[in-house]
Formats: sequence, structure tokens, C-alpha cells
Amino acid sequence: MNSHYRTKAAAVLFAFAFLSCKMLFCQDIPRCATGKYPPLHHGVSNAFEKLTIDTDSKNNIEHRSEITIPVVFHVLYYSEGENLPDAVLIDQLERLNKDFNGKNSDAQKTPSIFQGFMGSLPVRFCLATQAPDGEPSSGIIRKHTTLKKIGLTDNLFFEERGGSTAWNTDVYLNIWIADTGDRVTGYSSIPTTDFLGTGRDGVVLNPNIVGRNQSFRYGLGRVLVHEVGHYLGLLHIWGEQEGCVSDDNVEDTPFQNSPNYGCPLGNLVSCGSMDMSMNYMDYVDDDCMYFFTKGQVERMKSVLNELRPQLGRGLSYCSNLKSKGNFQVIPNPSNGLVTLNFDDSYISFGPLEVYDNLGRNVYRKEAVFTPGYQIDLSLLSPGLYYLKFKGTIEKIVII
Repeated sequence: MNSHYRTKAAAVLFAFAFLSCKMLFCQDIPRCATGKYPPLHHGVSNAFEKLTIDTDSKNNIEHRSEITIPVVFHVLYYSEGENLPDAVLIDQLERLNKDFNGKNSDAQKTPSIFQGFMGSLPVRFCLATQAPDGEPSSGIIRKHTTLKKIGLTDNLFFEERGGSTAWNTDVYLNIWIADTGDRVTGYSSIPTTDFLGTGRDGVVLNPNIVGRNQSFRYGLGRVLVHEVGHYLGLLHIWGEQEGCVSDDNVEDTPFQNSPNYGCPLGNLVSCGSMDMSMNYMDYVDDDCMYFFTKGQVERMKSVLNELRPQLGRGLSYCSNLKSKGNFQVIPNPSNGLVTLNFDDSYISFGPLEVYDNLGRNVYRKEAVFTPGYQIDLSLLSPGLYYLKFKGTIEKIVII
């Protein structure tokens, strides 16, 4: 075989191997490590069995019609590349809100046999704008750590050990973004006495798979959707044991032999029925999972009522990603140090721009702006300037 054909053959084999990885599901990379990391996260099967007993009865359960859950991100970075910008975290929250509320555009891809099972949870995940001590906050904590793979150790949850201490886990959803190595995308606590009320109650994510990202398999931010499902009491679709011997204790999900991976081609059948591989609690790629079932939604509502009753009820002071951005600048005139006061009690995300009297852009900052956010324009020359944020323009005089 001459070199030309050897090169062509190698290219064909590489392409085949690449596609085969997609078709054969690339089972060497786990999607979820709930129950495995860190070492103290143990006894998942027994804990889930107790959870089933606690939430199985639907009698006298007050289902909440509106649920707003304040989120705090703990960004622990060893390298600067792990210190994710605000925009990525906002994008991740939007993914949570779309998928849990059934607003994701790819839901239409759900096979017709399962479309009648699709459910949605009326929930809004938002950045918390008030810390436990009452101080304003962006809902984002950033901390440099000297510990590699801190996300696989118990150090993650202790500030004095290089991690970040949880905010009140009864009230806030704590999400730690930290290095979990090359083999773990994320994991979650589960709502049992092993975790409830402790500083380890929340979700851990690898920084490489947050929001829309470059991952071949996890590029849409749905690892967090899966893990928050665990956080709200859902098991994997096949239960905790493979081989058609266990169930997820949800009536409208079929028995399933084992996890599915990649993007399955065609209908998969196990345990005598079609697999619901496109459910968020399977292991398929982000672009091939589309929904929770109505039964899963009922289970999550039960968990919120019985086991997480304060989550979303303690603080209503929460970010509004759709805020119009109306604000006032105080004081005005100013020596350059100004405070932004918004018309509503929410925070807003976006670029704040400052223009001089000739229309030249002299300042730009993209951040999560909380009520009372201060910016320093003292380096600008005295004169008239215009602050623009989300279409709102305010004049300011610097003297």
C-alpha cells in the first residue's frame, strides 16, 4: 500500500473510531459520581431506601406552586483557567431554569411514546443577593486554592482547609466548582440525615463542564441538571443496581438494565420495555437528554416539602436575570466613586459602559451588579459622562 492510501486509510479509521466512540457510548468516562466522592459520601443505597419511605406517600403533601431557590457558587480555582467568569455561571443558571421548567427547545426531540410523560417543576434558580449575615452579595464566592483535585476531598467544604464553607444549606443551594480530576464531572449530596443540615449538602462540579463549554459530551451544562436532580431526591433511571433488579421508585419511568451513554441510535430496549435514555437521570450526552417525567417532578416536590422545607422560603431577595436594569447614580455630582441603586430589589447581570461627552467609550465592566454596587471612576477627567446599562442611560457629572 503506497503512502497516499496509507494516509487515507488512517484518516478513515480515525473517523470510524471517533464515530464508534459516539455510537458505542464511550463508557470509560463517568458522568456522575454521586455517592463516591468525597470518601465521606457513602451509603447511598441505604440512604435512598430511607428517602423512598419518607416521600413515597402523597397524602397531605402541600405542593408548592412557586419555588425560588437562591444559589451560591463557590468557585475554587487552582489555575486561573478554573476561575470561571460571571457570564458562564449565569449561563449555567439559565440552563437549570429552562430544563427544570420544561422550556428547553430540544424537548421536541422526545420520542412520541414518552411525550405524555414529560413534566416540569415550577422553580426559579437565581443568584442569592443576600449573605447569611444580611450583607449584600453577588451569590458568587471566588477563592484561590493551593490544593489540586480539591473537589475529590473533604477539604472542599472547609475554608480553613483550603475550601469554601457552605452558606446555610437549609436555605441556599450551594454549588462548589472545583477540580475533580479527569474522571469525575460532578456529584451531589442527597436529602437524607447524612447530609441535611450539614456543611456538605450541595453539588460539586468540574469547572470544565459548567454552562455551555467545549466538552464533546457535556457541552450544554446538563451535568448540573442531573446532579440537582439527585439533590432534590431523584435516583438514576435504573435505580442503584444494574441488571433489572432495582428501580428509581418513580412510577412513570420504566425499568432499565443499566446506564446508557453517548447518543443512542434508535430505540434501546431492556427489562422488557423501551429505555427512557433521554431522561435527565440517565448518563447520555447533554445533547441527547431532554426531560424529567411527571412522576420525577412529584418526587422532587415531595422532597422540597418534607425534607427541604426551608429551601426557597428563607430569602426572597434574589437575582432577576430579566431585570430591566433601571438605576440611579448616587451621588451626582461625584468625585468619581459612585453607587448604583436599582429601581427593583434584584441584581442584574450585564455590561456597564461609560461614555464621555463626545461619545467615546471610556469605561466598561461586565459583572453581576447588586443593589448598592460601587464603581470607581475617579481616574476620569472632570466633566459630563453617560452611564449605560441594559438600555438605561444616566448622566453623571464628575468634578
